[in-house]
Amino acid sequence: MSEQKLKIGITQGDTNGIGWEVILKALADPRMTELFTPVVYGSPKAAAYYRNTLAQTEPVQFNAVTSARDARRGKVNLVACGDTEQIFPQPQDKRTEDYITGRFG
Repeated sequence: MSEQKLKIGITQGDTNGIGWEVILKALADPRMTELFTPVVYGSPKAAAYYRNTLAQTEPVQFNAVTSARDARRGKVNLVACGDTEQIFPQPQDKRTEDYITGRFG
C-alpha cells in the first residue's frame, strides 16, 4: 500500500496579526513536511516580510504553486492570494524583493 500524506491548507490569517509568525515558526521544523504536505494560502510579500523579521528561526523555503493540486511532497507550498500592493508597496529589504519576484529558496 502506498503511503499518502495529507495536504493541509493553512491560511495566513490577519496579515497584521500573529498568523505569519506562527506559520513560519511551525513550518521551520523539517519534521512537519514528513507528517503532511503543507499548502499555505497567503501573500508572498507578507511571507517574505515576516520571514526576514524572524532572526531566531531557520528560514522556510517556499515552493510557489498555483493550487493545492500542484503541491509537492516534502516542501512547504505557497499559493499566492490577496492584494499585496497595499500591504508592502515598496519593499525596503532586498531579500523581500527577491522573494516577491520569485528569486527565493
